[in-house]
Amino acid sequence: MCTHLQTMGSVNAQMNPGQLQNTLQNFEMESSKMDMKEEMSKLTLITRQFIFNYYMQLLIWLLY
Repeated sequence: MCTHLQTMGSVNAQMNPGQLQNTLQNFEMESSKMDMKEEMSKLTLITRQFIFNYYMQLLIWLLY
């Protein structure tokens, strides 16, 4: 048990709370950017599919 406490004490002494918080904030910001890019990609694909379907229906209508 004593070894565990010494190890935990050593790790706590090496940690820099300010740097850890900064790293976590950067991670959260980059994660949000990725989510926004993914959402924009999905919207782009949906929009392209809608436009394609619209023009296909228009073409069919014009052919008949």
